[in-house]
Amino acid sequence: MSLCEVRIPAEPECWDSCGTCRASHLSVVERLVETGATVTLYQPLLVVEAYKTEMEISSPANGRVAEWLVEVGDTVEPGELVALITSAR
Repeated sequence: MSLCEVRIPAEPECWDSCGTCRASHLSVVERLVETGATVTLYQPLLVVEAYKTEMEISSPANGRVAEWLVEVGDTVEPGELVALITSAR
């Protein structure tokens, strides 16, 4: 088993269309799964918001959520580590 890091993307795909997420600070508005939950590759895990625009952060691997490093209401920045997932890569 290995640990996979879940980070806030430095350059989300939507930047080409609006650029709103380029804000240096994003707010965590919802955690979609709990610690210990089994998740699949690309499953939405977390919702962040900048200027009333929401973006989902997806799982980088199949596995279980080992630890959340952020809470709802926290402010995060692009590149920041938000969770750890155990995977059987």
